[in-house]
Amino acid sequence: MNKDEQVILTAVQAHCEGARRLNGVRYQSLSVASVKRIAADLNETGKRVERIALENEIIPARYSRNITSIGPTDQVQLLGSTVTVVGIGGLGGWLSEMLARVGVGTLRLIDGDQFEESNLNRQLFSDEGHLALGKTDVAVERLTNVNSSITVDGRSVVLTEENGPALLSGCDVIADCLDSIRTRFVLESAAGVLGVPLVTAAVAGRSGQMGTILPGDPGFSVIYGQPAEAPERGEESELGNLPFTVALLASLQCAEIVRILLGKPELYRGGLLYVDLEDGTFEHLDLG
Repeated sequence: MNKDEQVILTAVQAHCEGARRLNGVRYQSLSVASVKRIAADLNETGKRVERIALENEIIPARYSRNITSIGPTDQVQLLGSTVTVVGIGGLGGWLSEMLARVGVGTLRLIDGDQFEESNLNRQLFSDEGHLALGKTDVAVERLTNVNSSITVDGRSVVLTEENGPALLSGCDVIADCLDSIRTRFVLESAAGVLGVPLVTAAVAGRSGQMGTILPGDPGFSVIYGQPAEAPERGEESELGNLPFTVALLASLQCAEIVRILLGKPELYRGGLLYVDLEDGTFEHLDLG
């Protein structure tokens, strides 16, 4: 530990609360207010303060309900990770919120669209006061209020073949939350060039699918056919998007992303998990 880190640790130890207990586990806690105070006093980031606390088994209170499932070491790993979410609508809004709350340290949000009234049924960041505002602008403000210790970088642009590699570079996982099938192919290509795992999901009515594509794996061409032949939109153009289906698929997507960030085997690589809430079935489809 260098001198700067020792100074931070001393401040953390001075501000941490006494021993607490959760599910039989004793731990020392550090409040959100204390993290902010230490960061301001030492001209540091909240992220670094939380990292040093966790490395010394002092648990930031915001992560206290994570810690029996995600230990301090894994929480540090999440804080040091970067996830790019492409599409901040239904799936992307719910997913970004969960990633912020679980403690992923850097979120890059890409979407060039604005909120409209048809988004209100399912898009977490949409409300009547945000209509006509940029989705990434609203998302950055909300997620910074949810977790002020993480970095939230909003890019109000549309992903293209030209800007894709630059927008996506430097991240650990890419989340596909797009509603355009053709843009999904652009995203898959850029992820392959960069060598970054792509966790994809899509929703139509009461059904949805999600899967993980690693560079060289069977991907969207198996699902949708060749890019030139693929439709612009999937079945959601006819079946719509229901909020409970969107939230469920985003949860599955988040769980898979966290597994990847923590170095655990992907559950859905090389296939699709198909969910049908009409009959309550979950089926894994092999993409071969």
